[in-house]
Amino acid sequence: MILVVPKAEPREAWQYTGRDGAFEWPLWVLNTTGWRGGNEEDLVLKRRSGLQVINLTDWLIRDLDGDSAHLTDAQKCAEFDEIVRGRT
Repeated sequence: MILVVPKAEPREAWQYTGRDGAFEWPLWVLNTTGWRGGNEEDLVLKRRSGLQVINLTDWLIRDLDGDSAHLTDAQKCAEFDEIVRGRT
């Protein structure tokens, strides 16, 4: 788990590195994601507008309201500063 700060608002971030270790994923990730069809490698973010595929190395960002957003690794690096790395 990584805590990231866009401007002055702290948020949590989680990077998808594959299905291994899913039992260790944060509860907010488990509650907002699922597996598409029968392909166990296609993780999807459940959104009001539909499903969004989460690719390996992509990030889920949770804001203070509990909403989750999807960012690629490049987008995350451009928009956020890492301040704490480690498991919470």
